[in-house]
Amino acid sequence: MTSQTPPSSHPFAALAEAVPAFGAAVRRHDAGDLPGARAAYLDLIDQPGLTAVCLHQLGLIAAARGDNPRAAELFRRAIRLEPQQPLAYHNLRAALERAGDPAGAMAALVDLGCILYNQPDFGQAAGVFRQVIGRDPLNYAAHVNLGTALAWLGENREAAHHLLLGMELYGRLVREVGNFARMIEERLAGWLDLPPGHDLLPPGLPSGAIEKVEDALTTLGKLLNDAGHGDTAMLCLRKSVEMAPGFALGHWNLSLALLASDDFEQGWREYEWRWHWDRFPEPRRLLPLPLWRGEPLEGKRILVWAEQGFGDAIHFAPLVLRLRQQGAEVVFEVPVPLARLFRHSFPDVTVIERPDNPHGLTCDAALDFVVPLMSLPHRLGLRPEDRPLGESYLRPCPDDAAAWAARLPDGGKPRVGIVWAGRPQHADDARRSISIDRFRPLVALDTVRWHSLQVGPAQTALARFPEVDDLSPHLKDFADTAAAISRLDLVIGVDTSVIHLAAAMGKPVWQMAREPADWRWSGGGESSPWYPRMRIFRQNKAGDWKAVVAEVAAALAGQFPGHAGAADDGDDDSKSR
Repeated sequence: MTSQTPPSSHPFAALAEAVPAFGAAVRRHDAGDLPGARAAYLDLIDQPGLTAVCLHQLGLIAAARGDNPRAAELFRRAIRLEPQQPLAYHNLRAALERAGDPAGAMAALVDLGCILYNQPDFGQAAGVFRQVIGRDPLNYAAHVNLGTALAWLGENREAAHHLLLGMELYGRLVREVGNFARMIEERLAGWLDLPPGHDLLPPGLPSGAIEKVEDALTTLGKLLNDAGHGDTAMLCLRKSVEMAPGFALGHWNLSLALLASDDFEQGWREYEWRWHWDRFPEPRRLLPLPLWRGEPLEGKRILVWAEQGFGDAIHFAPLVLRLRQQGAEVVFEVPVPLARLFRHSFPDVTVIERPDNPHGLTCDAALDFVVPLMSLPHRLGLRPEDRPLGESYLRPCPDDAAAWAARLPDGGKPRVGIVWAGRPQHADDARRSISIDRFRPLVALDTVRWHSLQVGPAQTALARFPEVDDLSPHLKDFADTAAAISRLDLVIGVDTSVIHLAAAMGKPVWQMAREPADWRWSGGGESSPWYPRMRIFRQNKAGDWKAVVAEVAAALAGQFPGHAGAADDGDDDSKSR
């Protein structure tokens, strides 16, 4: 007996269940009733949301009847309507192969890999690009795309190998690129483990789409920087913007490498290219006001708007006070969770909440200039020696501090706060956030009292750790979190906004840093020039949190001998510099 609905493994099972008529057509198709299924798909093809999938199914029927050119055309039409459906590319490739069009089939396979990459499914994408290279070792796009996917997967050596292969192929058309690729290979020969006099590619000209060598250059530069080959990385990143001066991603990656090497003058200038990168997560605001580029500010009113993550806003917030020092009246627009804390901490600045519409304003006062917060380092000429930007510049509100003094009174064991995960939307969250289960060796230490500062989806995992006091029900915004931190003796966690907050309050902070670390924690060592009371525990190998946690546990065991659990009231009068 035929099942009433397609099995859940069917690629269109959800649609078949939601639209009974389509489900009936699929059942006919699966049962081998091709004429009946074709008629049913044609009846449904004009319905909203069904056109592309019906074209795809009609393509399958055409292929089953041996009409592969017709099948390929139907799959192409389906792709034009829904270009993000990997199955259509897979079936298009098969139809083109059967139709005797190997070049078209190869192009469809490359497109399939690109769709998987953009979803992003880097593992599946890498598998597809390997297939392409297995059939066509001279395919430029496949080598570059495979290298890029492998870089996201952390397979840096193999990624570099394929990116260099792509550059060598490009170099067969543009000698300058070929010479550059060979120079990079020589510099990296030991790391890549290349045999002397190696021949990486068979003879011949590159095939496939031959364009945008700057993509290969900037990706290679980024992964080499992450892998600790800073000088060679810088050569690649500079070459990428030399080859394509308008290549925004190349400038962005170059900026991060420059900042990591303390070249602030050029680094912050290159950082301005973020607004030209189409995948930058922050929208470029279209405000009908002049952008401040360093003009005199005496008697002027300027709007500074916080951008990117909460941690960035906390980290660079002291720079608004430098505008005050220039005689400006400053309006500081921040996300709602930061507003209450910033109003108390910066009484000489007007703090407002950021509107939902990025192109709108909630400030009624007349403004002379606007500027994004992360453009201030460039506009103000920030230098490495200007760090730290401030000390103990964030303070909890007095009423909040009093409430938390009652909630966490003095006495008893030292109190340690923990946070193990950031926002899932962060581009590198998979590498910076960890499971709370990694903290088991820490919370097993009963010489301290453990308190969780974690909020968001990761907080639910705390149910497995009854020995940790969950503070999240009382943490509605960063002002609440600051007041809670004021009652703690130490905060331990991964690179998140809470770590920035504790450090900006002048609290002892132990950061567990991933490898590669964010640009601001580069340079190695345990200390940070940004935050005087931060200690950094670094991964020696990417993904190895076990060794980091063991090091933290050992340090913690000797940290509080005879400690009575004293804490500050969070309302000192220390000022930002």
